[in-house]
Amino acid sequence: PEPGSLIRDLFETRPPSRRHYDGIPLRKLVMDTLKREAAAFGHQFQHSDDRDKIEFVTELNKEVLFEDLSSKVNSAELDHMFRYNRKEAEKHRDGLWSRCMGFPGKLLRTVFHDPGIWLKGNKKKILGRYYKASFKGTASLGWFAGAFGNTEEWVQAGRLMARCWLHITKAGGYIQPFGSLITNKKGYAQLLETLPKPGAGKELWLLFRAGY
Repeated sequence: PEPGSLIRDLFETRPPSRRHYDGIPLRKLVMDTLKREAAAFGHQFQHSDDRDKIEFVTELNKEVLFEDLSSKVNSAELDHMFRYNRKEAEKHRDGLWSRCMGFPGKLLRTVFHDPGIWLKGNKKKILGRYYKASFKGTASLGWFAGAFGNTEEWVQAGRLMARCWLHITKAGGYIQPFGSLITNKKGYAQLLETLPKPGAGKELWLLFRAGY
């Protein structure tokens, strides 16, 4: 598909948002546009405003967080990527600043430097509630499925994602991908059991929340 009305300026205003959303579902017109874009790429786009599905996804996302934290490899990788204060963020300009995550830097640093203390007891409950509360106001979920087995297919999926992200931005909306629910094998299996099955030969490769 040609770029059409999607202009370069949108790239500068299309950051994801981890802030609270306002509880209003993404407009049907936007969802219909994403369906057409996905079909043009040979992929499938589905969505839901169902509160039970949203609760399931946010709760599962919380559980996957703790499973990932229990892995020393995952914790070390994330710790390497995060910047915990403005000074680190401005120096490196390459990672995830804690401010963008909506978490205090000192808290986030302890989560990845010493994850063991957050994996049991009251601290686990407190962190779980804090993390899940960050998804307040979520009223829409969207997900893509399609060919996703080699480099060429990954690039095509990336083009589709970029175009759909710009359509959402143009309509005044924001997204936040649930990346861990795709990469975590246990979480991914539970998603496949709960969400509508993708069409034949299609693989679920992106799930996100969307809204305003």
